[in-house]
Amino acid sequence: MFVFKKIIAATFLSYLAMHSMIGGAFADPPAPSTTGTTQDPNRIMPDNGWWWAKTEPGRGYSIEAKLGTGTAFIATFVYGNNGKSAWYAAVLNAQPTSIIASGFYGPFSISTPLTGDLMMYSGGQTLGGAFKAAAGTNVGKITMTFTGQTTGTIDWPASLSKTQTQISRYPVVGTTVTAQDSNIVPQSGWWYTPAEGGRGYFFEIQGSTVFFAAYMYRTDGTAVWYIAGPVAMTTPSSMAANLIEVANGPTFATPTVNNGVSTNAGSMSASFTSPTSGTIILNGGTPIPITRYTGF
Repeated sequence: MFVFKKIIAATFLSYLAMHSMIGGAFADPPAPSTTGTTQDPNRIMPDNGWWWAKTEPGRGYSIEAKLGTGTAFIATFVYGNNGKSAWYAAVLNAQPTSIIASGFYGPFSISTPLTGDLMMYSGGQTLGGAFKAAAGTNVGKITMTFTGQTTGTIDWPASLSKTQTQISRYPVVGTTVTAQDSNIVPQSGWWYTPAEGGRGYFFEIQGSTVFFAAYMYRTDGTAVWYIAGPVAMTTPSSMAANLIEVANGPTFATPTVNNGVSTNAGSMSASFTSPTSGTIILNGGTPIPITRYTGF
């Protein structure tokens, strides 16, 4: 799915350079926060986790942002015109924007556009198969802009039959997004196996409930995603759930049409020895070591 080892974040215009250009009108920025500052009320980190478009149920977005460095990693699970599940992924880089009266929109702020190449991957490792390198096809530029801690927009490449999507945080349980319980061991976010680049996993835990997705490939080489949950963590450091493949959901051309059909694809379990390391078992196979992916 994601060519993890080969992703190299771009170098951005630093805040200090902008600071000198404007004669020290703004103080040096603190670490990114979720509260903003008087000088820059837009210095707010968006939530990492599952996002969705409420008017387009049946598909979603797994997003992890590091706006302190001006990068984000997004994968979208959607459906092809044939009804089968499909996904695209992108590494996004913050774009320098102008100084406005309310503050400086830098890589550490919301309202800064993040842009990158949206990639469609194929030919990689199947759910139970041996490692096989994936190939990526660039389908055009994607831009994501956070308008708040839990809201944002995605502008899609011109090659897709869709222009813009309004997104917001997805509540795993109920109607409200909740923080992960403090006793839960694994971090929410992107995970992968370094020896099996090209596919990956996304965990988000709200409270003690986890929602999981695996981004992989079918035997014919097309991309497929599986989900598990929402399900309660078995222990603070382990979980188990059925894997589900969904078909006939909304496409880019028909984003509000959802005739989703779920198929049981097997099972998965995961256990964690630290917040950033653990193992995953797919369909009762050999335990696979996984680690947090932070290379974007």
